[in-house]
Amino acid sequence: MGWRGVGVTVLCAGLGLAAGVALARVTTNEPAVGGTATPVPAASPSYPFDPPVEVVPDPDDPPLERGLPTHDERIGQGPFVLGLPVPDGWQRTNSNFGEWKWTPPLGPDGDNDYTYFLRVKLVGNQNLTIAGALQDRIQAVDLASGTEEFDLESQTPDTFTSTYVLEGHRRLAIERFISVDGTDHAFANIAVVGRLVDREGLVDLMGTVTDGVG
Repeated sequence: MGWRGVGVTVLCAGLGLAAGVALARVTTNEPAVGGTATPVPAASPSYPFDPPVEVVPDPDDPPLERGLPTHDERIGQGPFVLGLPVPDGWQRTNSNFGEWKWTPPLGPDGDNDYTYFLRVKLVGNQNLTIAGALQDRIQAVDLASGTEEFDLESQTPDTFTSTYVLEGHRRLAIERFISVDGTDHAFANIAVVGRLVDREGLVDLMGTVTDGVG
């Protein structure tokens, strides 16, 4: 082979080597171009979630009225006695030890569940401050069995307002701790509970009862 043939052979080999190096650089250092990235569906949810809470319709009784006529009653015994005004005609039951409940007369269907009621519990023997009793009660309602979607709407030093779902019914509760000796010692827990449509009546009833205790 002459020098020209050798030269051509060497030149071709050099060109092939250069092309190979360039191709290697392109395929190893530069990202591929083209196509569109699409999300890959997860095999399972990344975190657990609770199903929606089912809320049933409220009883269609008229909303609780403001300015209900009241009469005075006394509850408790010994050193733990409390007098308070309660709505006329409401039925009183001693639902638990140291706790009393007043409910409106039965409706036409013979049932007044999940409308509204007044509840008073004497806690003077528990040696609780109003602030401590309030926080304990908020936590108890929040963690109570059957309570769902608890929402603390507002809180003052002695009162809190909350909503929650209980046995499928949306409830509105206003609870207040009172003292009878002018100290921060909690003597009684007063609660008014009803439907959202009863809000104005519940606020009014709470004011009437707590203003009249003695």
